[in-house]
Amino acid sequence: MNKIDKTDTLTKILSHRRFTVDVFQREYRWGRKQIEQMISDFQDTFEEFYDPDNHDTPLEVMNYGYYYMGCIICTGGSPNKIIDGQQRLTSLTLLLIYLNIWENCKEIILAAWEAIKGIVTGALEAIKTGISTAWEAVKTTTSTVFEAVKTVITTVWTAIKSALDPIITGIKTAVSTAWEL
Repeated sequence: MNKIDKTDTLTKILSHRRFTVDVFQREYRWGRKQIEQMISDFQDTFEEFYDPDNHDTPLEVMNYGYYYMGCIICTGGSPNKIIDGQQRLTSLTLLLIYLNIWENCKEIILAAWEAIKGIVTGALEAIKTGISTAWEAVKTTTSTVFEAVKTVITTVWTAIKSALDPIITGIKTAVSTAWEL
């Protein structure tokens, strides 16, 4: 068995290694509480060393103090079977995957969010105008209010859907591409 040293960095632990979970290990059980605690611990450790007046770039914070994640014990060989530390290592790996996807997609997601807000605002204005126009039409014709409002809502819904389809397709493509990285 190999014990990963408390001085090993995450890069050293994960680089060029493949891990598996042995059959006698319990299933993954960490929930929101444990993940939030881990992230809070990371943040607390970071803030111990952070100096906003002198640290602006990743290079300036690269040599901050370390956060000890506890003991990780694996069998030797390839792949390494995790004996102790499975929950922590799995959670950390999932966090890194999430951060990688977010980093690769955040501009697209934020732009999509702004576009969606614009579409919804425009749609609400169109509905307001449409209902007002429909009401005027109802007052001067034999159309029913129901038919007029139904036409407005159908028209606005079709416009919203056609505007959102390319945004949703773009987000799906970005996430799919980021996942492959």
